[in-house]
Amino acid sequence: MTCSMRFVVAAAAVLSTGACAAATRGPGARECPPETLDPAWTAGGQVYRSCEVDRVARWDTPDVRPDYVPSQACETAVLRFVVDTGGSPEPGTVRLVRGNSPQLAQALVATMARWRYRPALRGGVPVRQVVEQGMAVTMTRQTTTIPRPPRENRPGFCIP
Repeated sequence: MTCSMRFVVAAAAVLSTGACAAATRGPGARECPPETLDPAWTAGGQVYRSCEVDRVARWDTPDVRPDYVPSQACETAVLRFVVDTGGSPEPGTVRLVRGNSPQLAQALVATMARWRYRPALRGGVPVRQVVEQGMAVTMTRQTTTIPRPPRENRPGFCIP
């Protein structure tokens, strides 16, 4: 029996939009904990966290993924950046928050120009929002069994 080995890359995109669990700000919503915002985020104007907006920025292009092959069994990278009022990530605002793969983070950053979001809203007006987005990539080994041909189809077999 002959076996062939191939590696399958399974990617799972994980989207998290900030420090607060609430997707909207309403009467029962928690207040935002104090946080010092990165100067790169505020340089472009007012920026909000997910717990400060009425509707959080929502990723519209989850199918746009980096062309990346992991070098270890499980690699992760979580980025934090600003999504502008038009729904595009602002490249100069990207920060690696956590993860075990700077190479995956670089691959994500290289793909960001194609990412699109529904912009965050505050008071019905699109606003800039800090979002967190990450990806976990796992490499698994998959074994495929190739069945043997029937005896009569094998080379060298003679039918009397």
